Amino acid sequence: MVGGIPVHYRGGGENVVASYDYSDIAEGTGIKAFYALVVTGAGGANANILSDEPLYSLVIQYALADVSITTEAYVAYVDESFNLSPFNLPKIVNGTAYLTWTSTNQANTDPDQLGYWEIIISKVSGLDVTTVGSVTDTAASTSRSLHLQTFKIPLTKTHFKKDDILRLTIKGWAKCTETPDTHTRNFYFGTDPQNRDGANIKPSTDDPVTTTVTKLYIPFALDL
Repeated sequence: MVGGIPVHYRGGGENVVASYDYSDIAEGTGIKAFYALVVTGAGGANANILSDEPLYSLVIQYALADVSITTEAYVAYVDESFNLSPFNLPKIVNGTAYLTWTSTNQANTDPDQLGYWEIIISKVSGLDVTTVGSVTDTAASTSRSLHLQTFKIPLTKTHFKKDDILRLTIKGWAKCTETPDTHTRNFYFGTDPQNRDGANIKPSTDDPVTTTVTKLYIPFALDL
C-alpha cells in the first residue's frame, strides 16, 4: 500500500474498541449516564448540576408545595435547569436519550386543574441555547401521586464544541379548568444520586417503589 498504514489506524489494534460492546458499535453511539443534583456553588449559593458520579446532593428532592394555580392557561410553575461541566473536547450527541425519575405534579386541594412535566435537553454555547430534544408527559391528569417513570427523548444530531454545555431543563406546567376558585398544587422530584429519603419521596418505605435518583442517559457518537 502506498504511504503505509493510514495514520488513524497506527498503534490502534484491538484496544480501539475494547471499551465498547457490540450494541454500541452497531449503533455508532455510546450511552453515558448523568445524575441531576444540587451542590454548594460560589459564594455559598446552591447550583443545579449534572454529574457522571453519584455524588451526595445538598438537596434530596425538589419540592414546591401549595402553589396557587390561578389561570385557565398553562403556566410553568417549575423551571429548573441542571448543567454538565463544559466539554473539554468536541462531542456529537445523536440518538435517543432517556430520563428516569420519581415525580409528583398533583392537585393538592381542588381537582379542577391539570398538570404535566416537560423535559428538555439543550446545548448552551455562550449566550445561545439550542433545544436538542424534548418530551412532555402527555398523561396530564387532575391528580397524580408519586410516579416512577422513564421518558424517551429523541435527539437531533448536534455538535458540541469545546466549552459548550449540555443542559437538562425540567418544567412543571399546570392550569385551572374552572375559575375563580382556590387551587393549590404540589410539584416534587428527586435530586439525590444516593437515593436517600426525602420529605415527600421516601424510597425506603414507599409502595409502589420510588427513587430520589434522577438519571439522564445521553447517546454520544463514537469516534471509532
